[in-house]
Amino acid sequence: MVSGDHHCRGIIMASIPEATPRHTAARHTASRHTAATDRHRTAGHEPASQKPDRSIHDRSIHDQLWAFNAERLQAHLMAGNITTADIVRASLERIGEVNPGLNAIIDVYEDEAIAAATEVQRSRRRHRRLRGVPVTIKDNIESKGHIMSDGSVTLKNNRCTQDAPLVSRLRDGGALIMGRTNCPPFCWQLFGSNELYGSTLNPVNHRYTPGGSSAGAAASVASGMVPIAHGNDVAGSIRYPAYANAIVGIKPTTGLIPGSDTPQDRPFAFQMFASQGLLARTVTDARLGFDAMRGYAAGDPASIACEMEYDAQPHRVGVYLGDEISVTTPSVRNAVLHAARGFEEMGWTVEYIETDAFRQLFRLEILLLFGQFLHSGADEIAAGGEILRRGLAGAHGTLETLYGDGYRLTLDDYIAGLAERGSAIRKLRKLQDRYPIIITPASAETPFLLDEDQTASRERAIDMTFSVWPMYAPPIAGLPGMVLPTDVEYDGIHLGVQLLARVYDENTLFRAGRDLERYFALDHDPVDPR
Repeated sequence: MVSGDHHCRGIIMASIPEATPRHTAARHTASRHTAATDRHRTAGHEPASQKPDRSIHDRSIHDQLWAFNAERLQAHLMAGNITTADIVRASLERIGEVNPGLNAIIDVYEDEAIAAATEVQRSRRRHRRLRGVPVTIKDNIESKGHIMSDGSVTLKNNRCTQDAPLVSRLRDGGALIMGRTNCPPFCWQLFGSNELYGSTLNPVNHRYTPGGSSAGAAASVASGMVPIAHGNDVAGSIRYPAYANAIVGIKPTTGLIPGSDTPQDRPFAFQMFASQGLLARTVTDARLGFDAMRGYAAGDPASIACEMEYDAQPHRVGVYLGDEISVTTPSVRNAVLHAARGFEEMGWTVEYIETDAFRQLFRLEILLLFGQFLHSGADEIAAGGEILRRGLAGAHGTLETLYGDGYRLTLDDYIAGLAERGSAIRKLRKLQDRYPIIITPASAETPFLLDEDQTASRERAIDMTFSVWPMYAPPIAGLPGMVLPTDVEYDGIHLGVQLLARVYDENTLFRAGRDLERYFALDHDPVDPR
């Protein structure tokens, strides 16, 4: 990293002097503190901005349709200015223009999308939530008649016989499903490459990862192929791509949006921590997609129909930087501070907080999710090939950093971890009674380089894992989280922050997100990656 934007890992279980450059890892201790220099950044200053062309306003309305957000598309559709045929044509043309260079959508549903547009236009159901809105779905959710490979060569012929519940909800809501988006093998990485389809590029700046595992989803939204994309998240797979592409990502409370209806048994951590969600360019569009996708489905054992109204709550935001876990770079810190100032300007009370709940939850997610997978997922790891094996080096190294060299998950540790999860959640919920919204960095670092997990040293891979603690901590508690961009720019990418709310309190989360979005008043047009 650049001098002046350097990064070092903080401490999980024990305090050590900041000046100490290196310590030996011990069980239950993350006593490693590095100040690695990021090789790709220029010493002494922020990199020159590579802001893409966003000028679309001199074109006719039909030429601009690909750049409209969902809210604007529906307004013109309801007014009779355009038809769903116009919308689907514009989306397909945009896909044809930019997708070959980005590799975001790996299967374009052209015929289906055109047929859906015709059905939606003719339907008398004029108030379907996503009427006429182009969307994409991720390559790890069932779509009848299509391959669902989950980014793996071993599943390249896995043709689905039914729609997943959320796909059915999208269709019923009037969405135009434009295709299926790329992801890493079995969706275990914050990157977007696999041996079957190759690498997805970041449309904002090709030098950086598009994030993962919802890599193609984020790229399809940021580049204007669609205004809304489905994603899912068990360790940042919606929120990190939103961060890397400077868009909005929402990971709802676990179970609010139904997932898969497959009969296969899933590990406990996936059942308890994973959430279906979406990416969009605006908070309003994210709310629109959330409302359309949410709902109970018996086929998903985690699905729940819940509407919770909290008692009168303080208009208060807690700010947590997490430097004791992984020291934030100056650019990231500025993004969080700008967001805090934005909330103050919008009438919120802002207080800086200290807690060990997040470092505790980070450690438990590493143990219960990655520890379990590394212990019993040998077949899946083998099927994921070298890309997955290299991509797991950071999680494996972090597990050993926290629990000792050569550590392998034991039944006793697993049971103890599940028990400790309850006390960590209790601690966080008590904090949230005072702070209904908590701001954290989206990552302690600026976005990783393209496919950096494939070339990183073991030390760098571990640092990268620690730096994304904000991605790992919330899922284990089931919290809803949103990442959205700020006005702090790094190499053309508007750095985002993460907002966290109480379980089932998406209403407050969206309200806070809209306030922050209004404060920053950023341009939400898609980028032009060409």
